[in-house]
Order: sequence, then structure tokens, then C-alpha cells
Amino acid sequence: MSRQQGHRRPRRIDAIENEAKVRQAAEVVLKRVGSAMTMDEVAAEAGVSKGTVYSTFGSRNQLLDEMTILFFDRAYDSYVEALQAPSAWDALADIFLEPTIELTTTARDAMNPDRPDDAVKEAGRRTFQALNELIEKGKREGSIRTDVSIRHVEVLFRGLGLALQPYSPAYRKLMHECGLIILKGMRA
Repeated sequence: MSRQQGHRRPRRIDAIENEAKVRQAAEVVLKRVGSAMTMDEVAAEAGVSKGTVYSTFGSRNQLLDEMTILFFDRAYDSYVEALQAPSAWDALADIFLEPTIELTTTARDAMNPDRPDDAVKEAGRRTFQALNELIEKGKREGSIRTDVSIRHVEVLFRGLGLALQPYSPAYRKLMHECGLIILKGMRA
């Protein structure tokens, strides 16, 4: 069978390992510098050539899209798990930091109303729907004020993300503290 008929050679082990290193490095760099990251920074973090980064992602936009979906999926999982907690308020406060930092690095562009519907936008919708369910649960149980909406929390996430870049450990701690102060205003 020729390659054109569908027979593919197995990928080399080093290529598979390099792809894993590039994906991990992209996540690290994106968390550190946000959507201003460059392919050169990802290559340096992974210890591979820039060509290897491009062979993994194809383009900077594709890298941002894939990382955004990854971050949305993680946040979604956190929110769905939080729905099982006895208190929506406590769960929201506990999970506030990491999903916020990850999502603010890329979500602004991903949820732009002018962006065409695609996998990134769908991951965002699903994630914000799960967060909204957590907020609504908190309202029903009386732990979150009834006038709080998903928009309030979304603005909080985005505002803190913009205000506190870059995401050094000290800024991460500050972001969490500031966010909790504001979240406390949402508590019933």
C-alpha cells in the first residue's frame, strides 16, 4: 500500500516526546506572559527549535486556540466538580485562582462576538454555562447574592487578568486576594 493510499509510517519516539515538550512549554509560557507569547519563547522553554513548535501547532493562532480550549476545558471540569460541593460559594472561592489566570490569558479574544463560531467559542460557551450553573446554585442555596450574574464574574476575571499581568507567583497571590475581596461582595 502506498502512502497516498493511507499507509502511514509510525511517528518516531523523539517526535512524540518533542510534541509533548512543546505543548507543556506553550502552557507554561502562556501562563507566564499571556497571549503576547511568541513561538520563540515556546521553543526556548521546550528546548527545541522554532520549527518544531511550528510543526506541532502550525501557527501562533493555532497554538493560542488549542491552549484556550485546554484552559476552558480545565475550568469547565472545575466548575462541574464544584457543582457537587455542599456550598457553591465555598467552591467558587476555592477554584477562583487557577481557572481565572488561565482563562484571562486567552479568553478575551476567544469570546469576541466577532469571532466566527468554532471549537474555541464552543468551549467558552460550555465553560461559562457551567460557571453560570454554579452561580445559580449559590443563589438558590442563599450563599451568593441574587443580583450577581455571570457577567459580573466574567468582568471580574477579565479585569483582574488584565490588571495583574505578568503572572509571577507574587501577582498570582495578589490576584487571588483581590478576587476574593471582590467575591466577598457577591456573597449573600
